[in-house]
Formats: sequence, C-alpha cells, structure tokens
Amino acid sequence: MSMAFNGASLQNAREVRGLSRNQLANLLNVSEQTIWQYEVGETKPKFESLVEFKKLFGVELGFFQRFEKQIPVFDEKNIAYRSSLRSSIKKKNSEKAFLENADSLITDITSNVILEHNLIIQLRQKMEVLKNKNASIDEMAYEAREVLKVSADNHDLMIKVENAGVFVIERKLQEDVDAYSSWSYEDKAYIVLGNQKRSGTRRNFDIVHELGHLLMHYQWDFSNSNSPEYRRAEREANEFAADFLMPSNLFIPLFNNYVTRPSIPDQYEPLKKRLNVSLSALGVRASHLKLIDGKTYRYFFASMTRKDYRYNEPLEAEIPYVRPGKIRAIFELQTRNNSNYVNRFLTDRGIKLRYLDNSLGIEPDFFVRLLPQRRKVSENKIIKYENRECK
Repeated sequence: MSMAFNGASLQNAREVRGLSRNQLANLLNVSEQTIWQYEVGETKPKFESLVEFKKLFGVELGFFQRFEKQIPVFDEKNIAYRSSLRSSIKKKNSEKAFLENADSLITDITSNVILEHNLIIQLRQKMEVLKNKNASIDEMAYEAREVLKVSADNHDLMIKVENAGVFVIERKLQEDVDAYSSWSYEDKAYIVLGNQKRSGTRRNFDIVHELGHLLMHYQWDFSNSNSPEYRRAEREANEFAADFLMPSNLFIPLFNNYVTRPSIPDQYEPLKKRLNVSLSALGVRASHLKLIDGKTYRYFFASMTRKDYRYNEPLEAEIPYVRPGKIRAIFELQTRNNSNYVNRFLTDRGIKLRYLDNSLGIEPDFFVRLLPQRRKVSENKIIKYENRECK
C-alpha cells in the first residue's frame, strides 16, 4: 500500500527554502518535470526521494501527508519588497510562501496566547488621520516614536516594535535585499529582516524603513517597481526612518555640540554612538536639516568613499546587533505552561528544529533547553503574553 503524499506540501517546503523546481531537480538528479508532477499530484515520489526530501527540508515523512487546505493570508501586491526582489517572479513567490508558512506556524503557537496587537493597528490608523490632515512625514515619525516610547539612543527599537504587535522574523535574503514587510488579511503586521550583513546600524534603519511602510502604505500596490507610486513609497519610508531615528530635537543639539568640521565623517562618530545609526545616514540627515550645504555634503561622501566607509564604517562592532525575541519568548511561555510543548508541536506538524530555523529564523540551539520534559499542565490553558522589557 503506497503512502499518501500531498504535493502541495512539497511545493510549500521548496518555496520556503527559496528553491526553484529546477534547483530542486538538480539536487535530486531528476528532471524538473518530475518535480512538477510530484507537486501537482500526477505522480508520487519513490520512498528514496521522500527520504531525500526529509533530509533536505528538515521534516518528517508525516509532513508530506498533511492535507490541510491552504488559505492565502497575504496579497502579493501589498508586500513591500525592494525593487530587485519585486522584479523576480520566482523570488516573489518564494517570499510570499515564506510569509504564508510563517503566519501558519505563528497562528499555531499563539492559538492559546493573549497577545496585544492593537497598538500597531491604532498607530497605523493615527498615521492615516495625520496624512488626511496633510501632516509632514517628520510629524508622523515623531508621533510614532512618541507612541512607541523608543529611547533617545534607539537601543530598544526592536523590542518596542515587537511589543506594539509586529512579528519580526530573520531570514537569509539575497545580497541586495535587506528587508520587506506586509500586513496579513487578518491585520497582523510582519517585518522580515535579512540576517547576512550583521550591521546594527543597518538593522535599525531597516526596521524603521519597514515600519514606515506598515504605517503609511497600508494596502498600497507595490507590484510595479517602476511606477511613480512605488518610488514615492520607498522615498517616504526612507524619510520616515531618518526622521524617526534622528529626530531634529535630538539631532541638531548633538550636531552643534560635536561636529566642528562637518565634511569629515569621523566627526560624526559621537552621534553614531548616541543614536545607533550609520555615519552615512547622519550625513544625509545633516543635509536634509540644512545643517550642511551641498558642497560639504559632496565632500563628506567623497571622504566616505576614500576611507572605504561606504562598506566598512568605524564603530560597527560597538553598535548592538539586536535580534528579534518575541517569537522565542512565546515558545518559552508555552514551555513554562507545558514542558512537552515543543516536542508536541514538532510532532503535530511533522517537522524538525531545522525547519523552524528556515521558517522562523530561530536556530535549533535555542530549543535545546526547551525540550527536556520536567512537568506537564493543561495543554488547553489560556496564557497571557507579557510584553518584554529591554535590559
């Protein structure tokens, strides 16, 4: 008797890993058509192929026997991709599949958890009111910063955004794509951050750039990266990030106190330490606030290039590279409630820890201390997630 096989599960696993049918076929030494036949249900893979799938995707054989109906929860055109990602149909499909899968996993782990999502939704609605009043992006960024209560040096940015209701996930993205974001049909906000550059200042800017999209560009059509609307959205998100991370009431006094020769990038190092943003962003901000003229601005960036600061800025090792913690905290909360939670979750899903690494950006080592069984309590107990505080 042959084993039941759901080809849609294979397609999901393949797209979440960012593999094309051709790439998967090459890994298995089969034809691309064979992979297509597996996925649409025309043929079933041999047991040997199933074992290869199991190893490759970090799942159990039972993963391919699940026949749950896949209900879309994201509209591809509303996902705020960067232009290089937007131009590739394969990559767009892969990232949408990644979001759909991540949302499914998060829906499972939060099914009995009371979470606060209202703040980010309320803030989005407040931004809409401000836009209708023709408020500037600077005013909107200031309001968002005040509502989120982000510290002056931005060190608690990640935790404040997560506590507001955003799910932040790390993922290996292509080199020229740092992040993207979207709202689900159920009004859950997601930010996906690339994990390849390991720059604290870059990460801070990416978080707020995507926060700007979530707050200002709700249900915008991002499908055409060549359209004026798309370019406007990117410009506005960049401006929002700069205004949010470097508010004028903080930036101008710091500039006046520390920068005596504004064409020299090294002069901005005290500001970089105080605000946790890059020298490049500081130079642009000084120009936008008209603290430096065009000639000084050009000399500043010529000096950045000459010193190789465009790619290797000083002080980067001193700027915290903050990783998302909300989803980890939910797993910890579930384990305190039921010590066998992670084992049960993996078994029910037919997945291994490596699959969670690929799907939620949580490395297997994190779960090691959560796996031992110590005590059990009611699995149906409703538990409340308490917002974390930045230490």
